[in-house]
Order: sequence, then structure tokens, then C-alpha cells
Amino acid sequence: MGSIYVGPYLSHAIEYAFALDDGCGEGVGYTLGVLDTTEFLRTSEGYRNSLAAKYPYRAVCDGCIVDSNPGGLLLHEQELVNKEMHSTVDLTQPHKYHNTYPSHLHIDIKKRYQGKGYGVVLINRQLGALRAGGSKGVHLIQAADNGRALHFYTTKFGFEIIDRLPGELVLGLKL
Repeated sequence: MGSIYVGPYLSHAIEYAFALDDGCGEGVGYTLGVLDTTEFLRTSEGYRNSLAAKYPYRAVCDGCIVDSNPGGLLLHEQELVNKEMHSTVDLTQPHKYHNTYPSHLHIDIKKRYQGKGYGVVLINRQLGALRAGGSKGVHLIQAADNGRALHFYTTKFGFEIIDRLPGELVLGLKL
């Protein structure tokens, strides 16, 4: 799944990819970002298309995969591939918030390291890099039912809810 979620950033925006370890060589987490989301989506379209060919759409129903892929993806992975690689949404069109919040970021921290300040370190590093690159604002998308993450982003950094999507919240921060 890393090729779907991390690969485009390493191929097209590596200057905004940061990893953190615990000081003993154990990976703690990472943050990925881009300075201009609309441009990133345009330039990474070829990468996404090559992945769509590698990971074909397969119908998923009631805990089974129809037209199963031997040695292929787990059920939840196939559902993610279907959503991310075979969406009918035109990702190259700017969203309504891209003018005010042109940059975006992602963060992932291993569960056992959450709540220990590592997320603050990574987000601050990412925000600093985006500011240095000239960004005027950044957005991120989180699960709507993740109150802990919402509290983290809003109280630690000042993010605000700028849009609501089915099951997701879009948060924005002016830089």
C-alpha cells in the first residue's frame, strides 16, 4: 500500500517528506506534504495511472473479493485501491479551498508512539518547510469520527474545519 499512499510523494515532492526515529533506530512515523496540491495532482497523474494498471479494480462484496487476485491484496486493501486508484473524481481539478490552503500534508505515527510529542515534532517540521517554500496555507483530511486527531490539530496548531466530506473533515491552517 506504500506505493499508493507514499510513492507519489517520494517521486514528486521528496523535499516535503520527513521521517522520525526514536533515537535508537526504530521508526516512529513520517509526514508527507506538497507545496501546491493542484500541481502535485497534475504531475503525479501518470504515477497514479501506472498504479491503476498494476492494481486493477475488483468488485468487493460482503467480505469477499469477486474475481480474486491470487497472491493479491487483502479485502480492506482492495477496497482502498478501488477508492484511491479507480475513483471517477477528477483529481486534477482544484478544490474550492486550494486557493487559500494550497499545500497539504499527511502524518502517520505508530500507535505506541502516539501521545508522546512525536506528532508535534513532525507537524512543526512540515509546517516550517511549507512556510519556507512560500505556502500561504495548508490543509489535511482526517476521519470525521477521530475526535482525538481533531483536538490535536486544532489545539496544538490552530487548524480549523474548512469543509465536511462524507466521513471526513478537511482542516485548514493559514501560514
